[in-house]
Amino acid sequence: MIAALSLLLFLNSFLMFTLELFYARMILPVFGSTPAVWNTCMMFYQVVLLAGYAFAYWVVKSKLILRVQFGVYAVLFLLSLLFIPISMSPERWVNPDVNPVIVMSVLLLSSIGLPFLLLSTTSTLVQVWFSRTSHKRAGDPYFLYSAGNIGSFTALALYPFVIEPVMRLGQQNIAWSVLYIGMAVLIMFSVWLLSKYSTRSGSVNLTEASDKYDGEDTGSTQKLTWFGLAFIPSSLMLGVTAYVSTDISPVPLVWVVPLGLYLLTMAAAFAGKVNINRIVSSLAELRLFANNIISWMVPVTVIVLLIVAVKALETLVLWTLVMHLCIFFVIALYCHGKLADSRPGTDKLTEFYLIIAAGGAMGGVFNSILGPVLFNSVVEYPLTMVLTFLFIPGKKGGKAYKFGWGDIVIPLCFGIAAYLPLVLNKTVLHGLQRIDLRVFIVALLAVSILFYYRRVRFTLCLISLVLVGSYYPIKTGVLLYQNRSFFGVNKVTDFPSAGYRMLYNGRTIHGAQWVNRGDKDKTPLVYYHPNGPLGRLFYEVNKQQSGKNAKVAVVGMGTGSMIAYGTPAQEWVFYEIDPVVIKIAEDKRYFTYLSNAEPEYRVVTGDARLKLVTAKNGEYDIIVIDAFSSDSVPVHLVTREAVKLYFSKLKPAGMVVFHISNRYLDLIKPISGIAAADGYNAYEAVDYIDDYPEIKYSSNWAMVTRPGNSLAAMIEPGLWKKKVNSLNRNARVWSDDYCNIWSIVKR
Repeated sequence: MIAALSLLLFLNSFLMFTLELFYARMILPVFGSTPAVWNTCMMFYQVVLLAGYAFAYWVVKSKLILRVQFGVYAVLFLLSLLFIPISMSPERWVNPDVNPVIVMSVLLLSSIGLPFLLLSTTSTLVQVWFSRTSHKRAGDPYFLYSAGNIGSFTALALYPFVIEPVMRLGQQNIAWSVLYIGMAVLIMFSVWLLSKYSTRSGSVNLTEASDKYDGEDTGSTQKLTWFGLAFIPSSLMLGVTAYVSTDISPVPLVWVVPLGLYLLTMAAAFAGKVNINRIVSSLAELRLFANNIISWMVPVTVIVLLIVAVKALETLVLWTLVMHLCIFFVIALYCHGKLADSRPGTDKLTEFYLIIAAGGAMGGVFNSILGPVLFNSVVEYPLTMVLTFLFIPGKKGGKAYKFGWGDIVIPLCFGIAAYLPLVLNKTVLHGLQRIDLRVFIVALLAVSILFYYRRVRFTLCLISLVLVGSYYPIKTGVLLYQNRSFFGVNKVTDFPSAGYRMLYNGRTIHGAQWVNRGDKDKTPLVYYHPNGPLGRLFYEVNKQQSGKNAKVAVVGMGTGSMIAYGTPAQEWVFYEIDPVVIKIAEDKRYFTYLSNAEPEYRVVTGDARLKLVTAKNGEYDIIVIDAFSSDSVPVHLVTREAVKLYFSKLKPAGMVVFHISNRYLDLIKPISGIAAADGYNAYEAVDYIDDYPEIKYSSNWAMVTRPGNSLAAMIEPGLWKKKVNSLNRNARVWSDDYCNIWSIVKR
């Protein structure tokens, strides 16, 4: 029976997590391919998981006989089959006038809500039903929880490396549906086994559980502790996922790493002696080690990470990514270990899981809904990290902690001390820029260690520093404007002594402009500099099309600096998905490229793939794809269907230009592969020259044209080099339902 139940929970979890990844991947392009898409999906999954545990809790507490419980579950499972296969038309739900989080939640609920709800209840119900059998291990069903975790971890390991590279989304949908129906057969067999071995009284065997676990205290304090210990890893998982996917690309390959670490720590915490858990049982020793050293390891690692976050060490970005993941692993292992150590007997099993699910769901709500509403930057990530200190034991042999006035006054003083340099920088020091203000935050972080054993005071000091530090400018500039939307955090930072200002999205520069330098103010800077590939391309285009009514489309607005290459006879159209970026680019207090533009321009708000469909065929001479999400390019803008759409909107001699600068991904590979497959010519321009006094940065660009394009032949052959198919010979061409991020990772 254990083998059958373990297989059932393994398959259940495998299907649940493949569904999470598959469906999120499917709707990702429809909502702009931003990191917030995955976070919103995870919030929905966690809330439905909570609903599933609540349903299981009701079933158990209702004191229905086992046959009735089996029947209720079976009826709902049969109803869920009506949603199979999963609907694959998410684009009809898009409404730019409604918050994307609301639209996505309704879409998820209507398409996969019931199947996911049933999958989320199976694990808890099966464990409770097993505890009501005469089996010798019925008193300790928690080992089955690890069986489910292994299934989840298997799904995360297989999806980005096997399932996604091999199968298209439609094929994944069919395969998943077949396995889901197969699970129904396995459920019937498992229910038969549970009925056969169930005790007549339906009572729970608590002997082994009561001997093994000290879980008598289940009062409000203990329940609140369970909630907090579940909340912290959940929120951190979403925070670190957003951090990583902002710099690479929001795709399953990136999503599975933090989620896999999260599940691995959960499996280690609840590992038992059953054979299926041997893979993770050894991690239990690591958990014990973490518990023993956590009193000094967590504070050190968290402080180091906060310092790194404050200093934003661009030259060590890869190491900071690894550091974030490692520290998340340590904290999650500690929190899940504390949960496992305090788990109650099986009579309170459903309540225990319900509280854990509530904490996890609250983590999703905090990161996906409350965080963007309450904060102008991604503050919820370091805030949750700081909250870990509340759950670390105090000094051994010390007196019970008593809250006092010092726990209010001292954190306030820390906040004021951190805020004063920010005020001075905008007044007394304005224009001097002789110091990096973040040094003050780092110093205060070091001082806060003095209060480490006063947990509440120490935590509040760190919270005040995190909140104030979120308004500190990048590097040594003056922060003029900061706003956060579904699509990221945008900052306008002024550098008065150097005479320019910059627009940042996350940690990536999205444009810059000279300030009060006369005609120099009209010069595009950074990646768009006249001496760079794009500037030289527009020079040739304007020379060849002098006086003609050319029309240019730009996907991704930034500061609007590209329009400086326009001529009065031209017409420019910007496609921008983020209203905040439009507001910044058109506000003359920040940037004046658009207000000083020679050609006429208009802005189309929304996802470019969806909006370009409505444009006239053969309307544009050039389409420039410059849609950053921090340092990544939305994958749905570099697929075969996307390129086909672009060329349908181009004139016969038109061209598509892609900005493909990226630290981690070699995007010329899929672009050249698409060009080769569809009979286009692909060119690449790589500019390695940085000219910091002129604010010119190195950049990488790709251009795709139809064969025989006379204009392309005239553009500097020494700079723009023709590219053959850069994908492996047997590699598939990227499409809307297929992409392989791993194949283009720079090594």
